Amino acid sequence: DQHEHFYMDEYNNLIIPLFTKNKKWFGYQTKMIREKEFWFKLDDVNKKFKSCNVYSINPNEPVYIFEGVEDALSSGLSNVISSLGKNVSSFIMKSLKEPIICFDNDKDGIIAMAKHVAKYNCKALIYPKDFKFKDMNDALKSGEMKKEEISEFIKNNIRDDYKLKMLSLS
Repeated sequence: DQHEHFYMDEYNNLIIPLFTKNKKWFGYQTKMIREKEFWFKLDDVNKKFKSCNVYSINPNEPVYIFEGVEDALSSGLSNVISSLGKNVSSFIMKSLKEPIICFDNDKDGIIAMAKHVAKYNCKALIYPKDFKFKDMNDALKSGEMKKEEISEFIKNNIRDDYKLKMLSLS
């Protein structure tokens, strides 16, 4: 239900525009639907940010950081960014009063989340063992969860003791 945020090219690739605060394009992400590949085109000024929606957030409020644009849009939350991958620039992390990492519920996402928590001492979304979806977009697409339920799920599973949990597992 987020089609107004995206474009399709003549090859049926998904084009996700990235905007500045003044609603000017500074780049885009292209996703090849069939091959599940993606790439980015960013201008030189914004290349270091590699994030979607970074100009539209309130950095003084909690900011939920997702891997993918679709997950951020599916979250039902308003102060969100997408890191367009598993790395958030240190500039962005240091500029946020309360960053909350909400990466995917897979091995790579959990490892990347733990690295950010350890480096920046931030909060993270901790998935319960019985959560069966890879990410928020999968949960929404399944029809088993609505946006309101997803946003409540996220808020109810944010922890600031994630670093201690990761240390106890090692």
